[in-house]
Amino acid sequence: MHIYTRKTKTIEAKSEQGSRYKGAMGSVLVKNMSTRATIEFTDGYETYYVYRHCDGFPDIVIREIQYAIDKSKGRWSGAETGCLLTMFLALNYDPDKKRLPEYHISSGFAGDESYRYLVKWNGSTEEWIVNLFD
Repeated sequence: MHIYTRKTKTIEAKSEQGSRYKGAMGSVLVKNMSTRATIEFTDGYETYYVYRHCDGFPDIVIREIQYAIDKSKGRWSGAETGCLLTMFLALNYDPDKKRLPEYHISSGFAGDESYRYLVKWNGSTEEWIVNLFD
């Protein structure tokens, strides 16, 4: 969780429920918000975006991206960005365990992300490179 401190507020304590701020008007509990993320998959020709509403932390998302990359190695020639995206979405949703998928396709960056990821095909080394922007 990113904490932004203003002149009138100081952090009193943090917990799983939120952060308690002490300010001029007394103490207030601010609930932790969802950690949203958008992943851009591109090879320079095709670009797709995937949005995650919560738990978009790097230790979760990068692990899931890398798992999809590892599982897709040798399955097709070249980038095949759409195939990688399909593999990524399939590996991260089990309808028997979850009512809604963690990720869904979007038309671009939402603007409310805590993290942005770029998964880009490097044609000269023929590998996927994962970058994180926060």
